[in-house]
Amino acid sequence: MIVLCLGMQGSASTFTFNVVRDLLAAGGGSVAGFEATGLAAVEAALRGCPDSVVVRAHTLSASLLALVAAAGGRFVVTTRDPRDCVASLRCRLGGDAACWAMDVARSLAAVGTVLQRPGIRPFAFEEGFAADPDIGPRLAAALGLSLDPQHARRVAAGWSPGKVGEVLAALARQRKPDGAGFRSDPATGFNEAHLGDGRVGKWAEVLPPRRRPPSTAASAAWGRSGTASGPAIPSVSARPCSARPPATTTTRMPGRDPSGSRCCGSATSRPGAGG
Repeated sequence: MIVLCLGMQGSASTFTFNVVRDLLAAGGGSVAGFEATGLAAVEAALRGCPDSVVVRAHTLSASLLALVAAAGGRFVVTTRDPRDCVASLRCRLGGDAACWAMDVARSLAAVGTVLQRPGIRPFAFEEGFAADPDIGPRLAAALGLSLDPQHARRVAAGWSPGKVGEVLAALARQRKPDGAGFRSDPATGFNEAHLGDGRVGKWAEVLPPRRRPPSTAASAAWGRSGTASGPAIPSVSARPCSARPPATTTTRMPGRDPSGSRCCGSATSRPGAGG
């Protein structure tokens, strides 16, 4: 089985990826999990003949989408109000909001494309799915797994905020690689700036008032329509994050941020403040 965990930035997609991977492992068989947007990494993993391949992505290529669909794969999609996605990235990673808005727009386009496929209902950040005690059984059902519900709940509980905090604490104790803006864990996909406050509607404090659309339940609307018809993504620079902790290190990141998205600005390494 190939599973594509596609999520907008800051929508708890990394949490979902880890729970999905562990649910498949609990069902028996070998599992390969990694981040990718194209075919190369997936093809390389398939050569190892794992029973399941789980791909985490914020965007995707047409060829990857075609492969997952042709293979009868599963899609697990997480969404969030794009304004909050931009605000979260701005608070956690620094840089320019206009640049992050372009990344979020690309992710929103990918999500909108996948949600046009029949039978796919996204997990909306605004609904608090990551804290739902039944998220394990819900994800198992989305994967078509016949797992005991209690077992599925235990698997999901293994990725509670406390568990993730342990992963981040371990990262903080590691020596930072030369030239790296953030320490990251390739196995789980988490980086040291990953967790934040998880507030809904934080964009109203972080982003400037110019061109603000009315507040709506954007992610739920996208899930029903399968289109990118939610509020406009701001394309102007943001205010400083009001709740940001002190910065520790600033590193120029001309290529990619720790989540794999392209970033055209500098990023500030700090404990997670957004989310």
